[in-house]
Amino acid sequence: ARVNGAEVRVLDERRAALDPRGRVAVRELLLRARAAGKTIFLSSHLLSEIESVCDRIAIVSRGRVVRIGTTAELLERADQSEIEARGVQTNLFPGAVAEDGMVRFQVAARQQRQAIEWVWKSGGEVVRVNPVRRTLEEIFVDLTSEPAPDRLKPGA
Repeated sequence: ARVNGAEVRVLDERRAALDPRGRVAVRELLLRARAAGKTIFLSSHLLSEIESVCDRIAIVSRGRVVRIGTTAELLERADQSEIEARGVQTNLFPGAVAEDGMVRFQVAARQQRQAIEWVWKSGGEVVRVNPVRRTLEEIFVDLTSEPAPDRLKPGA
């Protein structure tokens, strides 16, 4: 189909019955189409695949769009940063995790500078600072969850 001169493709659960090689082939086909400027509407419950292929995402719940934006806008949390450092003790930062000589921890974005300076003052080296990313699955569950239905109360 053509809409306003642009080729549009609509795919619904395109990978449901494919083996792993078929899934890779379809993903590569979609990425090539995207690079060529094609518009593809993709409906899928495989949210990790949506993250890797789509540049804009709309989350639909009960027939209503509950969130829309670029993949980066949806996945990155501007209010949280993850810092990775070497040469510091994990006990210096709440929730810090050590792995392969690196210490990784999260801080509120407004505390990022203070945390970096603390790493330096402690004799450590800051290796990486990134916004905290959530998975599309986490976002989907948050946006589409509803509280458990109330049990019928006696006399109601």
